[in-house]
Amino acid sequence: LTVKKIRPGHEFAEYTLIMTVVKHPLSVRSLTFCDLFVLQKADFDEIGALFPHVIKTVRELGMKRFKRQLSDLRAMQNKKQDDSNNKEEEDVLPEGLGA
Repeated sequence: LTVKKIRPGHEFAEYTLIMTVVKHPLSVRSLTFCDLFVLQKADFDEIGALFPHVIKTVRELGMKRFKRQLSDLRAMQNKKQDDSNNKEEEDVLPEGLGA
């Protein structure tokens, strides 16, 4: 299941820095070789002590993205459930009576 494709220079899972999330809840897979850069929570907090406005911006953007991704995942889950329900209806109805 592909939720979203990201491009070079993009970031993901920043909400793990601003929320009390132990682990990123999704798997990430690269289609090609790539360089990954990690920002540890302790380093993020240290930057926040020096530049609180940066942390505020990251929090705002991170929460917006997290909510959007959660909404997208729910929509995908609902679509999958609807597709499954439609398949079950097709299997139950006599031939010629399906949608």
